[in-house]
Amino acid sequence: MRDLKYVIFSIGKDNLIYRAILFNGMFIHKDIADSQTKYPDVKAIAAGFTNITNIVNEQHGISFIKQGLPKNGRPLITKVKVKAYGNSESLKLESRGVLDEIIIENTLNRMDY
Repeated sequence: MRDLKYVIFSIGKDNLIYRAILFNGMFIHKDIADSQTKYPDVKAIAAGFTNITNIVNEQHGISFIKQGLPKNGRPLITKVKVKAYGNSESLKLESRGVLDEIIIENTLNRMDY
């Protein structure tokens, strides 16, 4: 899989909510950031590149590498792990490494918000 670009945004007056937008290389970081920062209280705070390093299936705190259902029939929860690195020349923002990885993983693993 090719690497994806990302921008991390802080949202809200207190900047306590963080979200990531991931996109392919056809777009530049600045275009994505400009499309979001036109809204009040949204600010681009980090940008760079990411790739998915691991997909882990979990059930009740036990990690499974195998795909499918375990013998007890309970569904597995798939969690994505990523690596963040680099910078955005167009935004002049750097990747913050592990901090960005946590936000990206939360964004990908919790698509319910």
